[in-house]
Amino acid sequence: MHKVFKINRLFTIHPLFFAICSCFLAITGCKEAHTPPPATGQGVKLDFAKNFELERFDGFYKLSIKVFFHGDKASSSNTNEYILYSGDSSAIPSGFDNLKKIRVPVNRIVSLSGNYYAYLKGIGQESKVVGFGNKNFTADPALYEAIEKGIVKDVGSGPTLSEEAVYSLHPDVVLTFATGTGFDSDLTKLSSAGIPILLLSEWQESSALGRLEWIKLFELLTTGSFEGDMDGASDSHPQKFNLYKIERTEYEKIRENAKQYPCIKTLVGAPYSGTWFAPGKNSFTGTLLSDAMGCSVFTDDKTSLKLPLQAAFSKAKEAEIWINAGPSKEALIASDSRIQKLDVFKSGNVYYYDKLTGPSGALDFFENASVHPSKALHDFVIMLHGTKEEQKSLTWYRNIFYN
Repeated sequence: MHKVFKINRLFTIHPLFFAICSCFLAITGCKEAHTPPPATGQGVKLDFAKNFELERFDGFYKLSIKVFFHGDKASSSNTNEYILYSGDSSAIPSGFDNLKKIRVPVNRIVSLSGNYYAYLKGIGQESKVVGFGNKNFTADPALYEAIEKGIVKDVGSGPTLSEEAVYSLHPDVVLTFATGTGFDSDLTKLSSAGIPILLLSEWQESSALGRLEWIKLFELLTTGSFEGDMDGASDSHPQKFNLYKIERTEYEKIRENAKQYPCIKTLVGAPYSGTWFAPGKNSFTGTLLSDAMGCSVFTDDKTSLKLPLQAAFSKAKEAEIWINAGPSKEALIASDSRIQKLDVFKSGNVYYYDKLTGPSGALDFFENASVHPSKALHDFVIMLHGTKEEQKSLTWYRNIFYN
């Protein structure tokens, strides 16, 4: 009887217990039903760039940039992610808390590379640069003068970077690149102080049009809009989104016209300290060369090459033209006396990219060739296939024998 009572009592309690549990589950279930699902974005299609990606969300973008150290191949472990947003950052949903956030459009920029200034100038946004790495490292006369007058502050670069100078400018963003050296620790200090640091890697794009496409990211940073966000953006905002289309169209036109020419055997790079350094086929220079109907005597399908001198000189015998050699005949001979015996050296078909320089000797090629690749391709076509008269139209290159 006693056992039956306990069992009966147990079963009389259970309905109440289950009722309480049901209410609890109903309440918590309602809360879960109102929890918003993780935000999902739409990938932004890029035509050529490989080192950055964008996802478009409601009110913001997620930006992913591959970071390179000493030219190593990028992997998922060295990809930096950012949120580019307009409005209130508190509106960014959960799931992005650990990502670095940059409010766009930015209005105060510290640029630690002349290449970034060239991108900004290409879209008419250069006035937003309030600080620059080092006046001697720009080829732009206007920027050099602005630094001289104090309109743009010289903050130093590399080991001379002044954190205090950067702080004093209250920048919305610092544009730079990873070096894999102690310099990067200085950038970490700036980031810890709340200054957004954007590490860019346009310089590691393997194609000329890939480098050009980074201009879209500069447009997003400075205008808050990306190409394709607005119908008719190019018509209503003539300075926005046009340069990429113009340069791409002209580049592809020149590339197509170059197909009429035979492929010219080309020597690239030069010796230094017992090694021949040269851009590989899968590089900015390598792409320009192949698009201009030039065939490198070095067939390695890499980004950059470091060749034993004996192997390099053996291949150099095949060359009809030499590009990216060095600034003078004397300097080349001084680097290795065997150079003067090469047929390509004797022919005088030797070129270097120092025709256009800045006030302190900085090479404009490294700043503007990425932004105006059609001009760079034009130079390559003229060097490979043009006449001496046509060489007067070269923008960055010159024949070191005759100019």
